[in-house]
Parts: sequence; C-alpha cells; structure tokens
Amino acid sequence: MGTILPNTDMSEDCLPLNIYAPVTESKELRAVMVWIHGGGYGAGQEIDEAFGKVDWMVGSLSDEGNLMLYMAALMQGLHGYNFTEGIPEDVLNTKLIPPILKTFYSENPDMVKKYIHDFYTHKADRIENTLAYRDMFSDIMFNQHIPESSLAHLRAKGTNSQASTYSYHITHVLSGHSIVDFYMFGLSLPPWATCSSHADDVPLTFGKGYFVSDPTFTWTEEDQRAADVVMTYWTNFAKTGNPNQGRPLEGVATWEEYTKDKKGYINIGKQTEMGYDLLPERIKLWMRTIPEEIERERASKQKPEL
Repeated sequence: MGTILPNTDMSEDCLPLNIYAPVTESKELRAVMVWIHGGGYGAGQEIDEAFGKVDWMVGSLSDEGNLMLYMAALMQGLHGYNFTEGIPEDVLNTKLIPPILKTFYSENPDMVKKYIHDFYTHKADRIENTLAYRDMFSDIMFNQHIPESSLAHLRAKGTNSQASTYSYHITHVLSGHSIVDFYMFGLSLPPWATCSSHADDVPLTFGKGYFVSDPTFTWTEEDQRAADVVMTYWTNFAKTGNPNQGRPLEGVATWEEYTKDKKGYINIGKQTEMGYDLLPERIKLWMRTIPEEIERERASKQKPEL
C-alpha cells in the first residue's frame, strides 16, 4: 500500500507536548515515555534514518476493524437493513466494500473483490459475513503491517544486535464499553460483535483512572490485570529495550523477540502467552497473493502486442 505521508525535510520543532508527571517526593529519576496520539505519524526522514538503530515494538488488537461495524450500524437506515441481524451480502458487495477498494486498490478492484468474497464474505450466515468483513478491514489496515514492519526492522538493523524487535497482539476484551463506542459513536453493537476493538488498548496503557473519568465506564479486576501487564511490559521496554527486564511480572510468558523464522508475538488476553506466525493465511493473502496478482496484471498490460 505504500507510505501514506511522503518523506519531508521540514522542521518538526513546532510539535507541542503535554507533560504529565506523578506527584511524588522521591528524587529517583524516572523513565520518560512520549505518546504520539492515534494516526500513526510513522513517516519522515528522521524516523527512516534511525529505524534500524532503535528498539522496535509493534502490534495490534485482534479486531481493529470493528470501526467499520459502527459505520455500518449507522448506515442501516440508509441501506435498508437491521444491523442486529448482520449486514446483507448484497450491501457488503455493492455499498460497503467498493469504497475500500476504491481507496486502496483502485487499479484492480474487481480482482481484489473476488479474493475478498472467496476468502471472507462468501458465508451464508449474515452475522458470520459481517464478522468476516470486520476481519477483512482489520487485515487491510492493521494486521498485515505488523509482520511487514517487524521484518522491515530486522532488515534495517542488520547485524546490530543492540536493537531489539518485539511484536504483540491484544485479545483482551474490555468488560464494559469499547472506547470507540463510549467516546465516538455513542451506540452499542450487538453482543455478537463484542471484541478487542480499535483504541481499547489506550485505557490498558494508561489505566482506567488516568484515561476514563466517567463513573459509568465499567472496569473489572480482569481489565486491571490486563492493564498491569501492558503497562509493565511497555515501561520495561521503554527503560531497557526489553519488556522482560525491569519490574517483574508473575504468571506470564517471557516475551520472545520477533525473528524471521519464528515470527513470535506476545498474546495479551485471558492468558498472557507467546504465539507464533500471526494469522498466516490471512497475512499471506494481503502481503503476497494479492500483490503478486496485481504485479502479474500490471505486467500483462505492459506487454507490447505482437
């Protein structure tokens, strides 16, 4: 898909920072973490040049594409269906999927649409098709880029053994509302759509008390346990470049580095455990099968006629 923002030599000195610090009498120095809000900001020559020299940790939630289900729920009146029963296949094929193809695969929309149908939305059940649509968007926008960027970091660092590469996948489902539901759309999806949704990692990263002040936002011991795991791994990584070094965690797996052969990632869910080769068939579809087919079509169009 390529980089969204082109490289630029412009100064970034105008970036403002809001600094938060705990109230404490301790004189002990503390680690500093800078959080760049959602949207990525992952392009620019300063980042490109330093990429292979820094420690790298990248991952996603299991159902980032749930964003699209909120949009589909808001459009049910416009397109004449009841979202609680799932999205009709004809609406998926004629109303919801074409804009995605126009944005990302405008050169080959029909070919990519056939792959999407065969791989995701060919099911007879509406709800299963709707969840497959969510998986499709998760894969296009998020999941395929996790191994892609991890492998890019391995290539960039080369033999620089001081730079580490880690990958994660969050499957923990918040006990209350999704963050996107609570703050953006103000509507609740049906129970069958409950999942680890886009932005639900934010309260896990900062803790419920620092991020959500509304007393109606449900927060359980399981949510706090997952937040403790995330905050500990993240701050250990910020301090040492290794999420396992620093404050100890009990009852969780040792987070192994990402390698080309094993493609290991930490799964943070009901259990915190290692997984390997995340969603291999789905990732292969978007990283290899479809790009290779696009190149074949492009090459065939460029062949001179005899």
